[in-house]
Amino acid sequence: MPPRLKWLRNHRYPGRIRATYIREVQGPAIVGPISEKLKTQDVLMLLVADYATAAAHAVGLGLVG
Repeated sequence: MPPRLKWLRNHRYPGRIRATYIREVQGPAIVGPISEKLKTQDVLMLLVADYATAAAHAVGLGLVG
């Protein structure tokens, strides 16, 4: 899902999503501005290299066990 659509999903369902992850193939130029918008909704958007990195972060937040 493109970063813009992830922002829209979070905007439509506030308080339901705590973090969203984008693979590095998208690039920081695309993710940066959207990430800043999500911060105002208390949602983290992180640019990650792979699934393992995203999973480790989610475990650290207590989102998964």
